[in-house]
Amino acid sequence: MLILEPKRAAATIAYSMLTVLAFAVCASALLYHSTVWPPQWRLYGGIPPRTTSIVAVIAGCLAALWLTVATINGRRRHIARSECSFPQGMCLERWG
Repeated sequence: MLILEPKRAAATIAYSMLTVLAFAVCASALLYHSTVWPPQWRLYGGIPPRTTSIVAVIAGCLAALWLTVATINGRRRHIARSECSFPQGMCLERWG
């Protein structure tokens, strides 16, 4: 378990960063057609509202999925660290 610990930590951080990115994409897609979005940031020709809705739904689903994966992975890392935080002899006795 100790060998997997740095990989789990890196994966948890990576999934957390992807979650934040997906939430940002979702929020910007939802706000694009509102008055909150500055007019100078809008693309010339515009984007149809249906397109931004589809992007928001996909980004929201990905954000929920990545948040779940980051939570599960972080929990596994926490459990692995607590199981092997005993002195070396106790770990060997417990796991054979």
